[in-house]
Amino acid sequence: MPFIFFFIYFLILGFIISKSSFVVSTGISKRTLWILYFIKIAAGCIATYLILKLYPGNDYEVLSKEAFKEYSLLIKKPLDFFKDIVVSPYGHYDGFFSSENSFWNNLRNNILIKFTAILNVFSGGNIYINTLFYNFLGFFGHIALFKIFINIYPDKKRRIITGSLLLPSLLFFSSTMQKDNIVFLLIALFSYCLYFNKSRFITLLILVVLFFIRSYVVIALIPAATAFIISRKRKFAFPVVYSCFLFLIFVFSFNEKLNPLKIIVNKQEAFLNLPEAKSAVSVYELQPTIKSFLQGFPRAFYNVFFRPLPWQNKSLAGILLGLEWLFFSAILLFFIFRGRKIENPFAIYSLVFAVSVFFIIGYIVPNAGSIIRYKSIYLPFLILPAICNINFKNI
Repeated sequence: MPFIFFFIYFLILGFIISKSSFVVSTGISKRTLWILYFIKIAAGCIATYLILKLYPGNDYEVLSKEAFKEYSLLIKKPLDFFKDIVVSPYGHYDGFFSSENSFWNNLRNNILIKFTAILNVFSGGNIYINTLFYNFLGFFGHIALFKIFINIYPDKKRRIITGSLLLPSLLFFSSTMQKDNIVFLLIALFSYCLYFNKSRFITLLILVVLFFIRSYVVIALIPAATAFIISRKRKFAFPVVYSCFLFLIFVFSFNEKLNPLKIIVNKQEAFLNLPEAKSAVSVYELQPTIKSFLQGFPRAFYNVFFRPLPWQNKSLAGILLGLEWLFFSAILLFFIFRGRKIENPFAIYSLVFAVSVFFIIGYIVPNAGSIIRYKSIYLPFLILPAICNINFKNI
């Protein structure tokens, strides 16, 4: 019975995608859209199956169990279900950046659990049907990225389809029933609204939701987005504007209440408090000071750009993902030394944002496997500007 429902939902959601004006306006043929949609769903189901089979007690099982509890609450006591979203179980709303005993820290998981509980009304709690729903939404994130870059590089359609929808690790990790799928969707939609100058209210709302789900991403996003807006409207050089913003972060780092570096430090502490994983790597333990971040820079750079290499992995999946990163590294090196100069402000925004969030991941994540997963959803922002500015005929 779940298989029948899965197939019916697959067809209904695919039909919605093929008829959506947002998607149809891309100019991608219906046949190609259905193929891309099928690949996205298949990747999510395969990834979910492998994770459930190889890693018992994983995050997806925990999310499903908690969501089913909330689903029962939704059915029996709907007022309590929605009340839990805004009422703190600790009796206070202190510790906005804290990782323990904090309503705000719990909220990022609570949002996902409540959302999945609502999906359970239609799926009956089946993890694969929920994965289908997640990927239906996530697909619009890929389309949003495609629409941005095809507007900038109209003659690079195949490259943009590949970079926005078909990167292996992006497909694997952004197609499961987890935060990564939603975070990728939110970043892509925020970037779409930013580039096409859509509703400021919607753009800000996306940013707020993203902040509650993964706050450190917003730290990387705001300077790059601000520099993009100013450089596009005032014609200032992007690096100058971005440097001014970094200077403001430097100034605020001396203020105990407004110090943005605390977010990254607290996130690192949360990771370090988790049980040590098999693929654990060492990180420099940060303090919320510029000096500490400079001291930890070499380790962060090494972790995020040199881990994992194929020979640092024992599993087949790890080796394949390591080979993928080697391939991307070769593309990036060729782009740096032989690629065309990038002048489009959004392409610069994309690169700067990706590199910034990569470094944050290098600072806070003490696990090589998690480094692959976390940086996968930001790869398009790094790879797309590169492949669109390389003349592959010269390679």
